[in-house]
Amino acid sequence: MFLSPTSVPALLALVFFVPGMSEGRMDFEPDVQATAPDQPLQAPLIFQRFEGVLPITVPRREELRFGVYLHLGPLGDPMAGEFVMGSGSEPFLRGLPLPGSSLAADERLESGWVHTRVTGSALGYKLDHNIDVRLLPQAWPALIYTDTQRGSENRRRELRLGQIAGKHIARYRRDHHCGGCERAEHLVKGLLLSRREHHCEDCDRLEHRVWRAESEREIPPGAIDMLSAIYMARSMRAVELEAASFAVLDKLELWNTTISMGERRVLELPAGRFACRKMVMETSSADEGEGAFSGLFGIHGEIDVWVHDPSGVPVRIAGAVPLGPFDLKVTIDLRSYSGTPADFAPLAD
Repeated sequence: MFLSPTSVPALLALVFFVPGMSEGRMDFEPDVQATAPDQPLQAPLIFQRFEGVLPITVPRREELRFGVYLHLGPLGDPMAGEFVMGSGSEPFLRGLPLPGSSLAADERLESGWVHTRVTGSALGYKLDHNIDVRLLPQAWPALIYTDTQRGSENRRRELRLGQIAGKHIARYRRDHHCGGCERAEHLVKGLLLSRREHHCEDCDRLEHRVWRAESEREIPPGAIDMLSAIYMARSMRAVELEAASFAVLDKLELWNTTISMGERRVLELPAGRFACRKMVMETSSADEGEGAFSGLFGIHGEIDVWVHDPSGVPVRIAGAVPLGPFDLKVTIDLRSYSGTPADFAPLAD
């Protein structure tokens, strides 16, 4: 879940950072238990979308911190990175009010946001991967999903969903290394004998990446991105719903998705012992494609998501990430939390 399929070098670097086996260094905070909010908790933002479509529940000041653990067999289960998931809300204005005027109470709209970040470094490779979602109370765009990777490799992706002229539309774009443009800042000098300036070739410099043309497709009402789908569990638990079906977009690929609440289990986590339920996700291509579903940060295969019962707060995500022709198992476990619902608490000893 913490590396995209194109980030195999990052995974290799993380795999070979095992305590006692290299001179690499990775710095993480020690496991921290719950931190109490410094202000009273507010009710979550319930982002209503369309009639008959499950809303998205956005906690207003929540932060969840996870450890990313690699399963390396006899080498153990080292922590190779940190995964942070946060959410909140803020005032939304369509435009600035006229001087001397004020907004009526029913005009004070709110937007929601969700932010995830994974960081890690080893053997000279650095990773800082962010995925953000903004939920906006307007027709277009109603949802903006951005995926940004920084560090040793750089790339950007953006997905926008909403209504245009009564049609439900998704627009997607991604960046790439420009090919032979005439921008002076993209010229580099050769080494050794040839010092002539020329355009760089497929380098990893952030400043040398430009946006490709945007692509578009129609989507069914209520289609969402992969990160928002995780927050569906909050809405499901709020109305005691055992299953929900909706469409999920991965880039512009559309997947029919059903989330159901599965088995119950008590999980031992760095943050404590929690009563949990497994969130079972079943997907099938809506485009009659043959590709396999890939979740956030490239996680794929059998994806296990465990949420606290009854709050729906995610506490464990497990799956596989690609390592060349092989798959490497990873588990993402909750280490600390703040701003969580009042009914989210570890079991008493």
